Amino acid sequence: MTRRIIGAVLAWLLLGFSLTLLLESAKVMADLGGFCAVGGPYLVATACPSSIMWALPVSIVGGFLAVGIGLIVAGGFGTPAYVWAWPLLFTGLGLGFIRSGPPLNIAVGLFSLALGVVPAVIELSSSARASVIGSVRADGRPFIAQDRRIRSLHRLDPGSGSPVAATSRDAELSIAITVLSAAVGVALAIIAFAG
Repeated sequence: MTRRIIGAVLAWLLLGFSLTLLLESAKVMADLGGFCAVGGPYLVATACPSSIMWALPVSIVGGFLAVGIGLIVAGGFGTPAYVWAWPLLFTGLGLGFIRSGPPLNIAVGLFSLALGVVPAVIELSSSARASVIGSVRADGRPFIAQDRRIRSLHRLDPGSGSPVAATSRDAELSIAITVLSAAVGVALAIIAFAG
């Protein structure tokens, strides 16, 4: 029980942290005209801020770690970070491109937005409940499966024991862990990026 809860907390905290670092870095890059450089034998026209130099690699590695923690440690409990990482990433990047203004950026932003929204809609249509509360309880007992035509990603860890019905307490715990952990991750990333 504790392993799955800790896994969900860590996955969403790290995913919120990583996505925020990536989106903040992308916003700075867009404000610089889309490119910057540091060092090398050539004259650098636009120097990269130091925050980008550490934030981009940390955000990428952190995102992969968040998904891995969600898959392995949370094991199907809670809002699945591995399902939402892609839609959140591409929806955020799409909105960032659209915000930056020039027509090409708006086109890229709309494409990125589609890359984020379409998988989210497919996943929600396959199993809205599992997309929000996962496929197992914190103690590892699987929820009674919803019969859907579209195959969902939620049965990667089927849990153990006889299936149980999902309750409002399951939903409350999952949503609270997701929202609070991600919010802490976002706040920490904003503080780290500004510092």
